[in-house]
Amino acid sequence: MIVTSTVLVKTEVGREALAKRSHGLTPRQRALLISINGELDVAQLRARFAGGSPEEMDAAIEKFLDAGLIEPVGEPVAPAVGAEVATPVPRSPARPAAADRAAPAGAAIVGDWRRIQSRATDLLREVMGADADLLAMRLERARTEQEFLSHLERSFQVVDTARGADALAQYRANLIAR
Repeated sequence: MIVTSTVLVKTEVGREALAKRSHGLTPRQRALLISINGELDVAQLRARFAGGSPEEMDAAIEKFLDAGLIEPVGEPVAPAVGAEVATPVPRSPARPAAADRAAPAGAAIVGDWRRIQSRATDLLREVMGADADLLAMRLERARTEQEFLSHLERSFQVVDTARGADALAQYRANLIAR
C-alpha cells in the first residue's frame, strides 16, 4: 500500500511512455498516468478514478514506480488520525510548486476566450504531446469563459511542472502572439 498523502509526478520515462504509447498501458492506466502531475496526491487520484478499487490503483501506481514512469515529490503530509497508513514510497527532493511561479490566467489572456480556445488547445498539444490529451480535450470542450480559464490556468501549471519555466514562457508567449 501507498501513503495516500504522497504526491507523485511523471518522470521523463513516463512522459516518453505516454508520447510513444509504450509500456503496454491499458486505457485506464494511461489516463491515470496522464493525471499524475506533481500536484495531486494518491487520495485525490483515487477520488478521480473512483470506478476502480484502491488495490487496483495501488497496483498501477506501484507498476509505474517500478518501471520508473513516476516518482514521489517531496514529503507526504502526516495522515489524519484514523486515516489509512501504509508503507511510504521512497522520496525524492521536493520541486518548487508551479503555482508559485505561474501568473494568473487573466494576466496572460485578453479578449474573447472563444478565439483563443482552439489556439490554446493546439499549443498545449504542441508543447506537451500526448501528455496533454486529457487537458487539451477539456480546453476544447469548455462551455463557459470561467470553465475555459480554469482549464487554461491548469494548463499553465501542467506545462510548468512537466516542461519547466522556459516552456511555460514560450507557451504563454505563443498563445498571445498568434
